[in-house]
Amino acid sequence: MNAFKTDKDLAIVILMGGESKRMGRDKAFVECQGKTFLAHQVEKLSAFNKEIYLSVNALQFEKLSNDHNCIIDLFPKKGPLGGIYSCLVELNQVLIFVPIDMPNAYLLIKELIKSPAPACFTMADKTYPFPLKTDHISIDQIKFRLNTDKLKLLEYIKALNVNKIAAKNVLAFLNVNNTQ
Repeated sequence: MNAFKTDKDLAIVILMGGESKRMGRDKAFVECQGKTFLAHQVEKLSAFNKEIYLSVNALQFEKLSNDHNCIIDLFPKKGPLGGIYSCLVELNQVLIFVPIDMPNAYLLIKELIKSPAPACFTMADKTYPFPLKTDHISIDQIKFRLNTDKLKLLEYIKALNVNKIAAKNVLAFLNVNNTQ
């Protein structure tokens, strides 16, 4: 397992380049309590004093790149692995990935920052792929998976053999996928 030399340059990436099919509109711009999901995530994640990047699709890039650090998906429509790959290639540093639709993921970030190696979380014998900490060491494996349409994130995590941190707060895994 890869041990990180330093987390001095660690950054946080909000994954948001998906199609939001279940939501029916771009999740980043859905409003809740007077702010967009994106504004809520940026606000909560800013508390960790790490650089924040957005993994985006082409339309989002046009809307957001003037105000945010945006990285466009090199493999559009390939799910989270496409965004993860694009960010690892562009940034070449230790990254924590948080989906736009996990509003309470910030509850787990401190533990990922402390982890000396790639990590995700488990709870009640279930592995949760996000939030996820990793670095460029896995780029070749991700590119192979993207090129062969092996896009299941949990299979990638299993192959990477990341540390599994026992989570204590089930609310951290709340995922907002529809308007209900």
